[in-house]
Amino acid sequence: MRKELIARNAACNAIVDSIDLGSLYSSGRLCLYTDSTTQDSTTMLTWMPMAVPAYQDATDGTAIANPITDSTSFFDGTAVSFMVVNRDGTACFGGSVVKTGTVGDMHLAQTFFPKDSTISISSAYYLVPA
Repeated sequence: MRKELIARNAACNAIVDSIDLGSLYSSGRLCLYTDSTTQDSTTMLTWMPMAVPAYQDATDGTAIANPITDSTSFFDGTAVSFMVVNRDGTACFGGSVVKTGTVGDMHLAQTFFPKDSTISISSAYYLVPA
């Protein structure tokens, strides 16, 4: 079933705007995990503060993230999954983390990070397909 552009943009904006909801934290967070099934403090490699607002308005069914703050890894580990949470820590969306050039949701130049190494996300977007 094909979605019209107005619906794609509305759906995209509704999802990314949910990141800015809540009041517990000053912004939403992008969390990286070393496990795809257990996403808790024991497998959280790092979390990165997102801008407020987290994303720009959608165009062509795609919203571009505003800058995401660099962070450091809490321990040696390989990122395999991610979750974006809102300002209250409620999950908004997530997926797999893979090395650039392979199939997955988030593509990183490297997925293994030694403890205290800097982790940067240079760009991100959320897409609602046609």
